[in-house]
Amino acid sequence: MMPESGQVPRSGLSPERLRRLHRALQGYVQRGEIVGIVALIHHHGEEAHVETLGWQDKEAQIPIQRNTLFRIMSMTKPIIAVATLLLVEEGKLRLYDPVDAWLPELASRMVLRDPNGSPDEVYPASRSITLHDLLTYRFGIGWTRSAVTPSIFALLPAQIADAMQVWDAKILSPDAWMARLGEIPLVYEPGERWLYHTAVDVLGVLITRVAEQPLETFLQERIFAPLGMVDTSFVVPPKKRSRLAVAYAKAATRELTVWDHPQNTRWADPQEHLMATLLIQVVGANPFSHKSAKIF
Repeated sequence: MMPESGQVPRSGLSPERLRRLHRALQGYVQRGEIVGIVALIHHHGEEAHVETLGWQDKEAQIPIQRNTLFRIMSMTKPIIAVATLLLVEEGKLRLYDPVDAWLPELASRMVLRDPNGSPDEVYPASRSITLHDLLTYRFGIGWTRSAVTPSIFALLPAQIADAMQVWDAKILSPDAWMARLGEIPLVYEPGERWLYHTAVDVLGVLITRVAEQPLETFLQERIFAPLGMVDTSFVVPPKKRSRLAVAYAKAATRELTVWDHPQNTRWADPQEHLMATLLIQVVGANPFSHKSAKIF
């Protein structure tokens, strides 16, 4: 609900600026750029403003709701970082220590002489990979153009692989995934360059090994349950799928088309979430991103 003109909401937020925000968000929906939006603002620790615009399922004409579930995709990364830092806080890991003891697959790594040259032309890395390298996405492997990009993309989670049309990706256990990653030379020296994504999956395996329990169990026990994040998980159970938003993607025509539907969602199979990549949650459940809404 938008406040009436001249009325000051209890939150202390400016009514005119809230109306400006409403017009901007509404424009995205009206232009067909976004199907549905949940916008949430926290102010001084309280939920100060919530807006819902558009559709949870446009084809079925189901309006988006305050408790609609979203695929938060890469907002999973800060949650995994927090989980890792819990282990640092407990003294089980140290930021600048090599991770060789926990991740022997990453020990004694070789580096490409030329990122776009022959994958057989390599040299020994000048130092070990540290936890700091993983947390800052500078351990030497990630999404970039290189001679080993096909091998890296073959390790993508099923949901991302499907979206990126990587057809040779396989569902692997964490240990099998690490073994496959250990066969790929580093594109850059540890600490040399930021590269997107792959480090978060490595951190997921690291947490599993150090905590000696499955990643989702650790997240549920140490983060989600204590913070009341009851709708955050790697998998949507059947009883909650009626709240899951349809995910849309742009087709070649630039029109939005259905990419993932609750009836046959890719977030139904626990086996597809062995890595640390893609969480589901309701807007506002994640205290690390409470001032922004994930929108599809």
